[in-house]
Amino acid sequence: MGEKKLDYTSIADYLAFETSSEFKHEFRNGEIVAMSGGTVNQGTVIGNTYVALDKRTDAKGCRTFNSEVRVYFQKYEEFCYPDTYVVCGELQFSEYDKNSIANPCLLIEVLSPSTEAYDRGEKFLKYRSIKSFKEYVLISPDKVCIEVHYKQDDTVWYFNTYLKMEEQVYLRSIDEQILVSEFYRNIVF
Repeated sequence: MGEKKLDYTSIADYLAFETSSEFKHEFRNGEIVAMSGGTVNQGTVIGNTYVALDKRTDAKGCRTFNSEVRVYFQKYEEFCYPDTYVVCGELQFSEYDKNSIANPCLLIEVLSPSTEAYDRGEKFLKYRSIKSFKEYVLISPDKVCIEVHYKQDDTVWYFNTYLKMEEQVYLRSIDEQILVSEFYRNIVF
C-alpha cells in the first residue's frame, strides 16, 4: 500500500485526527500521511529488534519503544512512527503532545520498497535535527543486511554494514553488541 496524503493541516488538527483514527499517520510538511502496511518479514524483524533492545536497555536507564509511540521533530514541527527506538535518561515530550517523544538516541527503521528512499534520505535528515539522536539503524527484511549509521560529531556520520548472521552489530549509543541472527530470528528469505 502506498502513502496517502491528506490536505495541509495544523499540528492541533493532526493530533486530534490521529487520536480518533483507527490507523496511524505521520505528519510531514503540514500533511497527514497514512502509514503503509508491512510484510511478515518486516513485522518479524521489527518484533525481534524490539525484544533484542528491550532486554539490553532497561538496566542502563533506557527505554525501548515500538512504532506505537510517535517521535517529534521539533525543528520541522513534524511527527513520525519509527519502527523501534531507544531513549536514554528522562523522557522529553513534544510541547504539543505528551505522547510524542522528543529525545530518542537510537532509531531503527526496517526498510520497505515504498519507504526506503524516504528512510535513507529526508527522514534521516530530519532525525539528525534531534539533538539527542546518535545512531540510526536500517535493516533489510528481505536479505541479511544491517546498516548502522553513527554520529561522530555534529557534522560527521560514519556507518558499518553487517552482512553475515554470525556478525555482532555494535550499537554505540547503548554500548551493546547484538548478533545479526537475533534481528533475523524466524525469517525465511
